Amino acid sequence: MHLKGLSVGTKISVEPETGKPFAAQVRAIVPEENQLTRTRLVRFVPTENDKRPLLAANQSIRLNIPSGPPRLVTTAHKDALLHRRGSTVMFVFKGGKVSMRTVVVGQPFASRFEIVSGLEPGETVVTRGNERLRPGQEVTIRGAGKRGPGKKGDRTSGGRPDASAGNKAAARAPLTE
Repeated sequence: MHLKGLSVGTKISVEPETGKPFAAQVRAIVPEENQLTRTRLVRFVPTENDKRPLLAANQSIRLNIPSGPPRLVTTAHKDALLHRRGSTVMFVFKGGKVSMRTVVVGQPFASRFEIVSGLEPGETVVTRGNERLRPGQEVTIRGAGKRGPGKKGDRTSGGRPDASAGNKAAARAPLTE
């Protein structure tokens, strides 16, 4: 495990084999390293004192540990990215038409990628059928009334577009390296 994302006080999510997931935080990182396994002992403590989880010795659990410090970044779904003539581009939907934008891609995050430049948070990008689009082409969004763009709490917003294209909004989300 890389200790880059851990320090005393770092909060993590713990998922036991049985029972409900709970939050914990790093209590201590033992400075002694096991030379054979190249590992260090990290001690965690549950953060909810009144609801201590019942865990058995040697019980398997899953820890969701950050691999670096969190940072706020603009992201877009991987399906929005296209490679054309040596550049990475996306089609941005605005006013019923699409325009092609060159973007600089950063770190991956699940099925999304950090967009370092070329896209602003909240802009809607095409994720389906974008291989066949041309700049200035008209696109309509199906179902915008059912799940309209910009719903509060949505990281990706927007309805389904018609036949040739899909969309998702660029989002600002915490990303860990």
